[in-house]
Amino acid sequence: MFSALAATFLLSVSAASAQDCDASALAKAINLESAHGVAASFIALTGCDSDAARAAAPRAFERMLYGEDAESAVMAAIELGSEEIARGWISNLFSDERSRLLKGMGRQCEGNPAIVRFLMESSEALGDRFWDDRWHRALIPCRDHAVTVLLTQALQDRTVQNDPTRFDSILEVFIEHAGAHAIPWLVALMPAVRESNQVSVVQGFGTALNVGGEVKPHLARAASAAIQELAPELSPPAIYRARKLLESLGDQRAADGLVCMRYWDRLHTPGYLMWGAVVLEVAECKNGKTRIEAHHVQVQDRCKRWPDQIHPAVQQTFGMDWTGQLAARCKGTSTLEHLVPEEPFVDQAAYEAWRDATLLQVQERPAQQIEVLARGSADLP
Repeated sequence: MFSALAATFLLSVSAASAQDCDASALAKAINLESAHGVAASFIALTGCDSDAARAAAPRAFERMLYGEDAESAVMAAIELGSEEIARGWISNLFSDERSRLLKGMGRQCEGNPAIVRFLMESSEALGDRFWDDRWHRALIPCRDHAVTVLLTQALQDRTVQNDPTRFDSILEVFIEHAGAHAIPWLVALMPAVRESNQVSVVQGFGTALNVGGEVKPHLARAASAAIQELAPELSPPAIYRARKLLESLGDQRAADGLVCMRYWDRLHTPGYLMWGAVVLEVAECKNGKTRIEAHHVQVQDRCKRWPDQIHPAVQQTFGMDWTGQLAARCKGTSTLEHLVPEEPFVDQAAYEAWRDATLLQVQERPAQQIEVLARGSADLP
């Protein structure tokens, strides 16, 4: 790493005589060394004579190829104030080389204002290339408020939001950068985010909290409260993702309650969702005949259940004790089948249309007798 290497050179220079530190020879070596050896010569010159190294930087980076000393050479150039030369050289690397070098720089970022400044200035100098070439990944370890602001401002940029790939990449870096501290930023960010990006931001809450790992209870409570507060502004896909996140946090009641936000346009006074059920008792009677009783009922749920929770609730509520005990009457055996819609109904007409279509399909079943029974309405507990 540069810090250790630089310290080694500085100690060597301090201990050496003037004759041992031959800046002229080192400057010539930059022109004579192989392309892979230029970096070491430039680093040595930096420790010997900073002015000479600064003058030699353009030629050094013109000849230098990526190698084991490249990161230290770049760091030396930044310390010398030759940021533009270093930035141009990094920009021209192959993507895998640039990625490795920037990752190494990022590891040295914390506590090193020169790297923070270099990366921040690069975001302005490079524009879109800073994000497209993934320079921003070097910012992950940079625990600096200015970096946090840069990333959040980028996420609010409409050009970024119109590019889902770039948005998700910056969001991922921001969350890795900020960790659990990202939560209040995500809350503030959500109103400015396009609907198409809301799912990614909601997922970001879970990543920031490390869902699936050990989550601190107070952070889980804060995230749950924030998600519930944001829910009225979320798109249907984002609300569904929020439901799954709340379940992961162990807040099942809040997760179930989000169904009201998802289907706010289908709520009925005094605040319930309208469902329906057709309960079939299919009996094989003693006389060998198959008989069916179809009980249809309008079902009301007070915003406690999502569509995938309705069928189990209907099964539990409308059992054999609710039907007419057809099997007992025809001295046979019977089974129950519960038919429910995929979503709550907008109004009474929608319920009746589903009911009639479902009963029509039942009438087509092979049975000697099919009886349809209206059972009014009922609330799920």
